[in-house]
Amino acid sequence: MISSIYKSLPNHQKCSKKYASKFNNVEDLFLSKLKEDKNKKLLFFPEEQMNFSYHEFYNEYKKISKIFISKKFKKKDKVAIVFYNQSKFLTIYFAALSLGLIVVPINPDLSFVEIDYIVKNSQSKICIFTDQLSYKIKKKQKYISSKKFLKNNVRHNVKEISNLKKISSVKLNDIAIIIYTSGTTGNPKGVVINHLNILSDAYAISKNFKFNSSTRALCILPLFHNNGQIATFFAPLYKGGSSVITFGKANIYNFWNYINEFKITWTSVMTSILSILLSLKIEKKNSSLKGILCGGQILTNEVRQNFEKRFKVPVFEGYGLTETTSFSCINNFPKSKRTIGSIGKALVVNDMKIFDPETFKEKKTNEEGELCIRGYNVA
Repeated sequence: MISSIYKSLPNHQKCSKKYASKFNNVEDLFLSKLKEDKNKKLLFFPEEQMNFSYHEFYNEYKKISKIFISKKFKKKDKVAIVFYNQSKFLTIYFAALSLGLIVVPINPDLSFVEIDYIVKNSQSKICIFTDQLSYKIKKKQKYISSKKFLKNNVRHNVKEISNLKKISSVKLNDIAIIIYTSGTTGNPKGVVINHLNILSDAYAISKNFKFNSSTRALCILPLFHNNGQIATFFAPLYKGGSSVITFGKANIYNFWNYINEFKITWTSVMTSILSILLSLKIEKKNSSLKGILCGGQILTNEVRQNFEKRFKVPVFEGYGLTETTSFSCINNFPKSKRTIGSIGKALVVNDMKIFDPETFKEKKTNEEGELCIRGYNVA
């Protein structure tokens, strides 16, 4: 079944390099790691003082999946979720993906009008939001024409439901998430990402940085966007690792405390976070952190040098887009294989070339052109 899906990929998702997923969907990946060690810790949420083993997380998202089934959700129905980096984001997210539903994660800092636009434009069947946004949603409740907006009460609605049939099988080329990106003009536009996109990019990052079952990633970037989801959740999961999920950049003052307390081995940040850490007087206290993935903004040599000199942690610069699920290229590991000032080499799951935008002929070394990407991780 998997091989037939690869044969039918559109041209922009085909790649010169071979990648054959061992998994049919993202839940398949999770279940394989669950079998390896169900009692191992998977997720830590320090602000909520909560953590989940692989088995506990499975039980939690299965409760929510039963609700979706009992409410007659069908495969490909869309579920919008508006949460900060909270446990409920991932349990609802995984429950939906396990059933072949499509998740539309939304930035909770958007205005109600912007949130409402995404819910309607995506044709989401329901929008589940965190309690912290009640003030924002309730204020506009009279403008909502349907009962799409549901306060975070799915857990309280759980009943013991037995003998419910799973919606249907989930395949690699089924849509998993739609992430809205602002673009340059007009309203935000949804980038459609499938299970193959997620699995291939997570695999490539885990392979590039030699993640293993001992890998523990710190997620400080938002889960509503794909860097938080892929680089610091799915990539460590691909190797049976674990993740520490924080509320985000608001907690940057606790960055080194988290590194020290949870013995973090990897994280992913934007350059601005490195600059903030340099401005603080807080120092790291252990040597667990092997490296930092960095993208989304220009990384100046000055910031990189100052950070590495002070904290003795290498920074690996890369480049990616929402449309490439996360990173599409990044510097090699270990640091001796980096090329400073470069965004690195293409991942093992995508091709990258530079073309003349008018003639579409490939440019030669040191010539400027348009960067083109194709591969298994391209939306």
